[in-house]
Amino acid sequence: LSPGDLPRSGTVHRGRALAGVMTGAVWEVVGGSDKGGIIVRSGAATKSPELGARLSTGALVRQLELQGDRLRYLRLTGEGPRCGWVSSKVKEKPLLSPSEQRPLADAGDGRPESATRRIGIAVL
Repeated sequence: LSPGDLPRSGTVHRGRALAGVMTGAVWEVVGGSDKGGIIVRSGAATKSPELGARLSTGALVRQLELQGDRLRYLRLTGEGPRCGWVSSKVKEKPLLSPSEQRPLADAGDGRPESATRRIGIAVL
């Protein structure tokens, strides 16, 4: 996957919502702490090639698409592949959890805003 392969924010292709969680929702990686994170794959199929690096536990991701228990994401915080497919659970053990957290510099369009682009106001 490359950023050019990603749908625009709010677009769903063949995806469906899970328990009221819609595209654009933010998820936190809660699984994989004993393995350095969770496996990321290039496609929705669980047999598709692994991307190599794992998505770190505690990372926040924006949902781009949901197919059953498989989530296509864009990483907002943490370490690991910028985008890819992960499982939301394994054998009923959650790997992802819906999150109310929003990255401090989240621009709202799936692209974290650089801290250097934020404008500060000085009081004289």
